[in-house]
Amino acid sequence: MDGIAFARLLRVEWAKTVNTRSARWLIAASALLAVAATAIPLGFPDDIDQTQASYLSFPALASALLLPVTSVLALTTEWTQRTVLVTYTLEPRRGRVLRAKIAAGLLLGLLAGLFALLVGFASIALAEGIGRDVANPDGTGPLLGLIPFVLLNMLSGMAFGAVLHNTAAAVVLLYVLPTVWNIIAVGALAEIGEWLDPTQSMAWLLDGTLGDNAARFVTSMLIWIALPLGLGLLRTARREVS
Repeated sequence: MDGIAFARLLRVEWAKTVNTRSARWLIAASALLAVAATAIPLGFPDDIDQTQASYLSFPALASALLLPVTSVLALTTEWTQRTVLVTYTLEPRRGRVLRAKIAAGLLLGLLAGLFALLVGFASIALAEGIGRDVANPDGTGPLLGLIPFVLLNMLSGMAFGAVLHNTAAAVVLLYVLPTVWNIIAVGALAEIGEWLDPTQSMAWLLDGTLGDNAARFVTSMLIWIALPLGLGLLRTARREVS
């Protein structure tokens, strides 16, 4: 028997990702935070660098604060609510379902990144309209890094969700583990920490300063995103559905 067409599967997973009460609240809150975050560089010109990187990074950071929880939910809700039996009966090829879930999460991240970009440029226009001189010493780096920054944060949420299959545990680890790593990566671990610190790696991406740190960035993304996502896909493919 032929499986469901991937385009239809994607539409179904998109609806599951965005058409729940919790997802709608998270999306709305993320959008409001992105807009509100522009008040920081606008309201504190003496404390915040008046650069394009600053004006673009604040809405991006705000977008990536809560939105990854939606990607966690997309990968965990069916297991916690025990609806996977229906899903995998209709489409027994679990890999296709997982690809559709990931694609839906990345699509949401892309839209959020574009919204953050729009909000950032609107705040730059507003700043220049009131007489600010918004410099651009970093070139196109911050512009090119914003959307990948949001997408990687979404992937991170999906990775933890896929490997744990538990919403609470995935959300806690998503936010706590990077912080814990920053705390323990001192002394002898400091040098290793530069290669495994996801927070610093994301900062390099967002402010457009990857440069010589590209290898460190790739290493940390492999450890914090690719590895748990791969393990999660393997676990999902093998876990018994009951």
